[in-house]
Amino acid sequence: LDMAVLDPAAFAPVATTTRAILSVRSQGGLNRIPVVLGVKASSPFKTLTDLRGKSLVFGGRTPAALNLPKLALSQRGAPAAFWGRELIAQDGDAAISDLRANRADAVVLHAAAWQRLCFKQSPKVAAPCADLRIVAKIRPQADRAIVVRRDIADETRYRLIGIHMPLHLENATAF
Repeated sequence: LDMAVLDPAAFAPVATTTRAILSVRSQGGLNRIPVVLGVKASSPFKTLTDLRGKSLVFGGRTPAALNLPKLALSQRGAPAAFWGRELIAQDGDAAISDLRANRADAVVLHAAAWQRLCFKQSPKVAAPCADLRIVAKIRPQADRAIVVRRDIADETRYRLIGIHMPLHLENATAF
């Protein structure tokens, strides 16, 4: 086949000969933006596994701040039972404050919140999160993806993406 819609189980046997070009999100489902798991720069924790039994703070109660990180962490082997304690801060700023004040061992934020809070604005100004370190960037697994042959021409692949990106917005049924 040149193109197909596959779930993770169907994709696994053909992963070396195909590539995903678009993930398919169910109506009302969570998006797939990456989440960032961070710790204090001085922390001994280097990996997600190192944080087993430790405390984690989420950056809010919105689906992107709570449900999405919980899903991504769970898919990587860190469900609620993995953590010693889970806290939910009011927002990303409060979650970072909780981490800095030692009320949590790690913070998890969706990538947009992390970037908003931690992006270095200028080479002349210290990075706002120089005291923090990223342990992992995790993207939730897609339920389904449109995949193409790995040897498909780049021009064809980009045209397929270009057709399907607006199609799902303009005519979901056709998509």
